Amino acid sequence: MFVIDFESHAHIVSPVGVLLDGSTGLSAARDQDLIVLYLTLVNKVERAWVAPDKAGLGKESGCDLEKLKQNNEVKMMFGKVEEAFGSIDDLLVEACEMRLCSAGGHSIRGRRPTQEDHMQLCRWHHDGLIDTASPPTLSQHSFIGVYDGHGGDQAALFTSENLHKKLIEHLDDGVPVKTALEKAYTETSDEFMASTDDQSGTCGIVVLVCPGLDGAGAMMHVAHAGDCRAVLGSGAQGNATRLTEDHKPDREDEKARIEAAGGSVQYYKCWRVSAPQHGMMLATSRSLGDSQFKILTDKTPHHIVSAEPEVASREVVADDRFVILACDGVWDVLSDQQACDVVNEHIQNNATHTPQTAANALVSAAFDAGSPDNITAAVGIFHYYGTSMATVFST
Repeated sequence: MFVIDFESHAHIVSPVGVLLDGSTGLSAARDQDLIVLYLTLVNKVERAWVAPDKAGLGKESGCDLEKLKQNNEVKMMFGKVEEAFGSIDDLLVEACEMRLCSAGGHSIRGRRPTQEDHMQLCRWHHDGLIDTASPPTLSQHSFIGVYDGHGGDQAALFTSENLHKKLIEHLDDGVPVKTALEKAYTETSDEFMASTDDQSGTCGIVVLVCPGLDGAGAMMHVAHAGDCRAVLGSGAQGNATRLTEDHKPDREDEKARIEAAGGSVQYYKCWRVSAPQHGMMLATSRSLGDSQFKILTDKTPHHIVSAEPEVASREVVADDRFVILACDGVWDVLSDQQACDVVNEHIQNNATHTPQTAANALVSAAFDAGSPDNITAAVGIFHYYGTSMATVFST
């Protein structure tokens, strides 16, 4: 498959020829609109041809293939393709949006004596899970999960190994995304508690990025239970938008749910959930595991600390740059905007940046800010290539 894409690049530097001393001269950095022709095989980019978009075709609405074929730059690119692959005919054209998400994460024990956090980064398409070392593909689903354990790491470890598999199973069975995420959370929690006497628990934040269908853009689905948080960075400045609201016991709706389930909310250094069966208290109102807060009796007819996530969905748009998922080891010392500033500055100032190095930078910033907790963060970077035309060439 070939993809013709209109791209706008900032501060591009390109060769202008050989100088008198034999070195290659470079033009000054500039903004440049480009027409790029990608050759993709099995959804991976194999080759690319680039030409300047002098006519500004990428800024026009409704630019069709016939008009593109009359453009001199496109003609030159098609000529190069014909040299390599033979004549081009029987073109099938489909409007699409190329929005990919690549992710990386970093986790440290920090100033705590033990490490209780875990995370899961994976991708899959209709053929199953994709090797984590392979590049992003056009048809992939990207999954990012951060799990902040407490009372031990077993609940977080079990969740990191199983929740995404549950989700894939439900999606493959045709279950709607929101329902699939809810089932994945509650079933993972129930299976963990049924498999062990371990009483640990874990907060969990998940972002699922799904490819667009029928010309629509990619969708981002966010599910969370507990006080892990997702924040979106948008625009050139990485403006922060909080995508989740922490599940704290003093949140009005959470307090009402806890009391209706037979629990209570008390203050001891911070607001905490208490169950009538024991004297244990918990600083989050939702989590997976935590079996001691999920004992069902006449007085506690529902789980006091619920594993059911809140789920929200939004389309990925051109202004979206990255999404941060992190435990409270980050959010207790950095504001949403401060975290986005760290990631945005790292991306802008490091030409060889990756989501992994951006996550490293954020974890280091939280540690330097004095975080006393385990620190875990994952960063998903959106690769947005504008409105594209996917074309299939018969040779």
